Amino acid sequence: MSTIDIQSNLSTAKFRQSVLECLVDGFPVTLQASDASGYGLFHHALSAASTNATVLKSAPASIGLITVFHISGGGVDNKFVKIYNKATTPTASDTPILTLVVHNNQTTAIVPSIPLFLSEGLSYRMTANYADSDNTAVAAGELAINLAYA
Repeated sequence: MSTIDIQSNLSTAKFRQSVLECLVDGFPVTLQASDASGYGLFHHALSAASTNATVLKSAPASIGLITVFHISGGGVDNKFVKIYNKATTPTASDTPILTLVVHNNQTTAIVPSIPLFLSEGLSYRMTANYADSDNTAVAAGELAINLAYA
């Protein structure tokens, strides 16, 4: 079985079929598929100079892992990733089901013991401020997001 190693100064990850093994802030995290379909979908993106409104899945989804890295290049303030139970592109008028705060030069990680189930779909936005209705763009390359989902 082949693996793909992904390394940066913030994390290391190995993808092997439906298993994700990574280091988050130096701590090992292993995500094993909990059902027959597994978490065969992995998403990685670096922020563009926008809110990065993204639809990952326009059908019911389960999240098994979220990590977000704040790469200092865009400023020193906290940034926010908003997760939506939505099958279409999220906007500032939508209400997120989860908001992650990402501190400067740090990693925020969520590895739920029970997958987060989204009945409509999986989408997200990245913003500079906490308010659900915030529409302030983050800088290009300021955030890196990784998700394992089904």
